[in-house]
Amino acid sequence: MAKFPPPNLLFILTDQQRVDALSCHGGWIKTPNLDRLAATGADLRGHFAQAPVCVPSRCTLFSGQYPHTLGVLENDRSLPGQAPHLLKILRQQGYHLTYSGKNHMLPEAELAANVEHYDPPERRPQPSPERQAYVRLERESQRHLATQDCFSSGRYHDFPDEVTTSGMIAGQMLGDLAAAPADRPWCLVCSFSDPHVPHLAPRRFASLYPEDSIPLPDWTPAPDGTEPRRLGIKRGAQGADRADAAAQRHYLAVYGAMCSYVDELIGRILAALHERPDASRTIVVFVSDHGDFCWDHGMVKKDLLLYDSLLRVPALIHWPARLAPRVVTDTLTEHADMLPTLLELLGVPVPAECQGRSFAPLLRGEAATHRAEVHAEVCYEWMHCKYRTAAEYRQAWEADQATGGPLSRSAPYNVPGDHTRAVRTWNWKYIWFGDGFEELYDVVNDPAETHNLARESRHTAILTAMRQRLQDWQAATPPSASDPLSWQEHRQQFDRWDFSHSAPLASPWK
Repeated sequence: MAKFPPPNLLFILTDQQRVDALSCHGGWIKTPNLDRLAATGADLRGHFAQAPVCVPSRCTLFSGQYPHTLGVLENDRSLPGQAPHLLKILRQQGYHLTYSGKNHMLPEAELAANVEHYDPPERRPQPSPERQAYVRLERESQRHLATQDCFSSGRYHDFPDEVTTSGMIAGQMLGDLAAAPADRPWCLVCSFSDPHVPHLAPRRFASLYPEDSIPLPDWTPAPDGTEPRRLGIKRGAQGADRADAAAQRHYLAVYGAMCSYVDELIGRILAALHERPDASRTIVVFVSDHGDFCWDHGMVKKDLLLYDSLLRVPALIHWPARLAPRVVTDTLTEHADMLPTLLELLGVPVPAECQGRSFAPLLRGEAATHRAEVHAEVCYEWMHCKYRTAAEYRQAWEADQATGGPLSRSAPYNVPGDHTRAVRTWNWKYIWFGDGFEELYDVVNDPAETHNLARESRHTAILTAMRQRLQDWQAATPPSASDPLSWQEHRQQFDRWDFSHSAPLASPWK
């Protein structure tokens, strides 16, 4: 019997791209190259991230373990060194590996030890005056975010692709693809930083998004007591409550242009792949680490909250030689499932530590469903935002700027978070905060999650059932016993790094 060579893997990751930021998903953002990838592969319409911020989301995506198991629930830590992850596993299998673009997951030494080529744009010399000017523009945008309103830093530019950060990431990937060996399997990771801040996009995409025609979400503030107080604090910290319709549409236009720019770059990468003789045995994965509010809940960017705007993301898996095209609806998948799925497709054993479940049977048409529920979490158990209003938080932040207090090390829009967990079925979403506040949403009839039903007596039974689901998930996925950093040590480390705040854990099921 002939021995077939192992498949290759091209893994493309974007940062902060929500599920409807693909035109094939019914959104207003134009992504023709990703649309074609979706049409010829598996389009997972019910895919969810485990966390609404970069590091915990990426750690779960590449390790198959949940954030609380890894001990990574904020952007302050990297994946623990002893945890198995995709790059380490494939290196042990003899794969040729490269990584281009944003890391925000592994310690730099760990990443470099597992790939043949890693050269992120921020570490390269900047000899070109145009590249230097573009970096200054990025820094200016970041300063604008920190000193003015979060929604107002977006702008168009006329820099050539080869000096933009996303263009450089794509350029490295094209070089890595050209250099990938023909005599051994390879895995190439391309991690774009767009459409994350800084909000910059080439001017040639502005015509795709005339600002007077961009739709705005239909949102009004919820009745008092029915939404987390964090929402009001965060809107004030972002300055989002000062944005008029024109400012809101400008934010969305630049966000859409950033998505279209990345889509164009991905198109170039896919075209180069199709020129290779081993294209037919290459699995292509496209996924985002988390989403963007895009004015849902009256906010922009991301936050330490567990709404679908931030958790439901595009996920495409393309391998026409083995997998028939299909749109996967009416079932759920999550980031923790990606590692075991890819390893099964590649014919590589799945580590025992992996908590996700392979949805390869779903891709092969051998199963119609995968998960009945998905999960999310953010912030450590001792984390609690002690501020009651946006004005109180701003006053504390300004005072710490003058005295060098804990908040002086944070941007004014990075409000301290609350320990939060969530479970979502196809019909319901339950969110629990460490101070005992609860949210319950009928996501079929209220997909924007604007009507909190947790305090309505007619929903007591479903509320109780969802509490139990969340408790069962936590019990079935304990923290790793091999984490070298104890919870107490980590809390001390985190307090030194960011803020000092704590509150007792209040559980609704105790």
